[in-house]
Amino acid sequence: MSPRSLIGQLAPEGTSYTARPCMRAGFPAVQVAELSKALHRHHEGDVDGLVRVLLRHDWESINPWAAGYELDTGQRTPFTPQHITPYRGVGYHLAESASHPITGRLTEQPDPAYRWLYLFDAAGLRVFCNRHGHRWERLYDFTTADLVDLDPVLSILEACLE
Repeated sequence: MSPRSLIGQLAPEGTSYTARPCMRAGFPAVQVAELSKALHRHHEGDVDGLVRVLLRHDWESINPWAAGYELDTGQRTPFTPQHITPYRGVGYHLAESASHPITGRLTEQPDPAYRWLYLFDAAGLRVFCNRHGHRWERLYDFTTADLVDLDPVLSILEACLE
């Protein structure tokens, strides 16, 4: 089973965050690539605009291409449950989302239900891992420029996780 993640925004003070759950495809090689597509191909590099959308819903998966295809063609895959709704430029959100995003601090013990934490800030995207259950461990920082051409950066990240 794919690990769950949280996706959201790091507060300017650098220790607290606001995020929404994402139920599938939480591994960095997938999630960072899909967030990059959402940011640069669908939100024109507007981090604040993407974050506003991300914080509206709990997500089943981030996959802007598949959600856009489904909305354009009206063809729903036979395996997609009805409680999962495509959202153009981002992916699939859960129809029954929590009324408010999750808030937390990077220094707090993470919820064991979530393995990864992806937080946007003014500089780009920060990736954290709940590796030992004591606090979020920062693994990598992507600038918004890094997110345009991810191939070399994702190779570095994958090597770091081995």
